[in-house]
Amino acid sequence: MVERSVTIASISSRELVAKDFATEPSEERMRKAAHLMVQYLAGNLALVTCKEPLRSNMVAHLRHLLNEQGYTEVSPPLTSLFRRLNFLLFQQVVSEHAVMLIVTDNIDVACATIEKAAMERAVAEVDDAFSIAYADRRLHCEVCHNTIQCINWYNSDQCPTAT
Repeated sequence: MVERSVTIASISSRELVAKDFATEPSEERMRKAAHLMVQYLAGNLALVTCKEPLRSNMVAHLRHLLNEQGYTEVSPPLTSLFRRLNFLLFQQVVSEHAVMLIVTDNIDVACATIEKAAMERAVAEVDDAFSIAYADRRLHCEVCHNTIQCINWYNSDQCPTAT
């Protein structure tokens, strides 16, 4: 899920930033815009797509771990009070409510971790995609230090390219 969110965010950000910053001479402005956009998109896409599947996986995993440790999910329907007390004394019972409460308390931490991972991967991917554009802007700054000349250079056909 994270990879899909990163890919979608990277492609969208790359296209929008390339269009909006086509005449921007500053490499840092373009880089900052690309980073902000891709982080926001990747983080939110990952959060939206992973929350419910993550919740169900956490519930299933917690139930499995509790069962391995001897906790049962639900107490059987016993009629007499004595039989019920006897069952509770010898069995460890965890209610569905307790499992859901544990998952609810921890889902935000898990989602934040996934969101952060998606944001970090997306920044790296968008930097790879814009590496030539960054190099072109660096090359131009080495050749020309005047802002007016920078804008005219980007609007002309005489653009040196980085190799």
